[in-house]
Amino acid sequence: MKGYNVIHHISFSILGFLLLIFLLQCSSEPTEPQDQTPMNLTGGWELTSTITSNTCGLQIGENNTEIIDLTDNNGALTIVNFNGSWGSGNFDGTSLQFTGTETSDRIGCLATITTTGNGSISGEEFVGSFTMMIDYDAGCNNFTDCTINSDFLMKKMEDSPCLGRANFGDPQNSNYILPYPVGASYPVYQSYCWSTGGHRNQLAYDFTIPIGDTVTASRGGVVREVKEDSPDNGQGYGEHNYVYIQHDDGTLAFYAHLKQYSVVVEPNDTVGVGQYFALSGNSGQSKEPHLHIGVYENYPPVEGVDIPINFRNAEGPLDSRGGLIRGGVYKALPF
Repeated sequence: MKGYNVIHHISFSILGFLLLIFLLQCSSEPTEPQDQTPMNLTGGWELTSTITSNTCGLQIGENNTEIIDLTDNNGALTIVNFNGSWGSGNFDGTSLQFTGTETSDRIGCLATITTTGNGSISGEEFVGSFTMMIDYDAGCNNFTDCTINSDFLMKKMEDSPCLGRANFGDPQNSNYILPYPVGASYPVYQSYCWSTGGHRNQLAYDFTIPIGDTVTASRGGVVREVKEDSPDNGQGYGEHNYVYIQHDDGTLAFYAHLKQYSVVVEPNDTVGVGQYFALSGNSGQSKEPHLHIGVYENYPPVEGVDIPINFRNAEGPLDSRGGLIRGGVYKALPF
């Protein structure tokens, strides 16, 4: 029995010694650093929401899809949607919280929409819910303040061929100015490469400009083609009034949805930068009066063979590529 105790003691001593050596070896080996940096959310996201309850007279289960653009600065988010830069939020690597306020007059009267929401990440998607409180202006006699609750799924958008061309550079080096007079300010109704509108493969901008406001040349050149006989009813697909102006390097500016019979130039006329040549309208297929401008490599224009432009006299926000932001308001400065 005494011998057993000695052997037993020695055995545990050896095991303890081996364990000590193992622990020392483990402590001396370098460990791989843990990556604590959460994924960066900067870029375009497709947000599909499903109404779960509301007091606004909408149908339960109704879906709505829109594109939002996020700028992520170490978890602090700036959020841009269809109607402009409206919100902010934060992301801690797993959870997303956001709030925002926007003003809309698209329904015939002024409404303030306040949104609060949260979500959690699953792979590269977010799932969550949000609440929208709609506060109508006192002049909106036919509307009552209401609330909408929705679930949402948010998916990261992959870069399209259009986005691959969207490198705008420093606006101070641009050959172009805003296509309206100095001192005027207008919002961007639809920006470039927007997946849900007519700019899916276009490096073009739509400015919300009322019918009859002045349109000027973003760059000087020679008028190549004019059309001005379509009415301003927003119902004629492919029937927009337009002017093509070709520049000295061969590039071609396309100005569209112009007011019927408002063009004051003809083919082969020379137009200077900033020169008035037409009025804004609502011709062709158009949800509201606006001016469309895009620049192509040459004449005649070919879809997908356009070039990115920004404007050296534009006062207003730019995105990470140097392009104009949907909903941003841009004032034309002296040039």
